[in-house]
Amino acid sequence: MKPIEQVQFAMTVRTGLITTVLVFLHSNESRDVLKKIERSASLSEQVAEALRAEIVSGRLQLGEVLSETRIATSLGVSRTPVREAFSRLENDGLLITKPKSGTYVFNPTPEELRDLNEMRVCLEVEALRLSLQRSANDLSADIQMIRPEMQGAFERGDPQLYLAMDRAFHQAMIERSGNQLLIEMYQPIADKIGAITSDRSPETGDQARSHDQHLKLFETISLAKVNEAVSALREHLAPNGCVAI
Repeated sequence: MKPIEQVQFAMTVRTGLITTVLVFLHSNESRDVLKKIERSASLSEQVAEALRAEIVSGRLQLGEVLSETRIATSLGVSRTPVREAFSRLENDGLLITKPKSGTYVFNPTPEELRDLNEMRVCLEVEALRLSLQRSANDLSADIQMIRPEMQGAFERGDPQLYLAMDRAFHQAMIERSGNQLLIEMYQPIADKIGAITSDRSPETGDQARSHDQHLKLFETISLAKVNEAVSALREHLAPNGCVAI
């Protein structure tokens, strides 16, 4: 568990993985000297983001029971913000509270996995269409930054970095759509998908197939071939009804 003072990185991951960094690197616009004051996150928000990062990364496993006392001690806070964080994450579907039993990390049934993947396909396919219509050059630039990192992670056998780059790629498609409602709808789905893919250990063949599919996607997106890109994305996202890597 991360100390509470290190949660800012987790919150950056939550709000777009490395996409925030990518957008900054792509921008040549000057910044104003004075900026609006941003409200600092409350303690319960920081705890929620710390726990969210632990769930998405797989450090808190699907179905794992959580202890308010242990988490409060680990983060150096009282139980009140932990309890409030549990409520936030339960609303997002990442935690489940069972009466007289405890609070658990979600653990989807086969039917829930199917539903999750079907909704993911709907949102990502539309996001890809919109991205290529509205921000094709920006999305292509994102891919140029993500691709070498993903390739290196695949060659070195670094699954954590590979999954991080995978999430960055899919998040970039969503954010480049320019549709704020779509972005907001996708975030809870992205968190669950991240937790599911981090929790399982794909076979070597699955990893190679996933990587080949990503390369095909990168190529068609870079060439702004909308129909080919959408077809490649559908192929990637629907492997026998399971959640894709």
